[in-house]
Amino acid sequence: MKTYFKLLMLFVIFASGVRHASPAQKSSNLSNAKKVPFCTLALNPEKYDGDVVITEAVSHSYPHNAGLSDPLCYDQRTDDGRLLDAQPTSDKPVELETEYMNALREDGNARLIFIGTVESKKRQYGPMGLPFQIRIQKFIAVHRITPAEREALGIPEGMNILLKRSPVPPPPDGR
Repeated sequence: MKTYFKLLMLFVIFASGVRHASPAQKSSNLSNAKKVPFCTLALNPEKYDGDVVITEAVSHSYPHNAGLSDPLCYDQRTDDGRLLDAQPTSDKPVELETEYMNALREDGNARLIFIGTVESKKRQYGPMGLPFQIRIQKFIAVHRITPAEREALGIPEGMNILLKRSPVPPPPDGR
């Protein structure tokens, strides 16, 4: 019986070690991140599933969560008509997260450069059913969006992003 428990404990220890990469492995993964434009990710998330990428996106707050998008592909949709947005997520607090959260709370959005892992197998993420998510591992930069950037790129302020980019067309009678 003791042998059984020892084997079981060794298995549990081994299995948990396999699931969690060591800090050296995680650091190596971050330094090998692929540079991929956000619109490219959004148009082909399954191609990058499981990959560690470095990209730039605009983060915007929805009523109960946040989303990532790129103003350069606001007018494009997935094959099934969804916005080319991603659900941001993270396992633990990351550097610059406070700055990011302050920008979202105060301005409703922020421009980000970050490293993260793409996840697309489920095909629907978050309350909005977004086509993929990015598990943010490191922020490279968090920028407030200036009025000039908003005007030039058509970035609505804060929650107005839902009104400007609504995935549901208005009814024909305008009500």
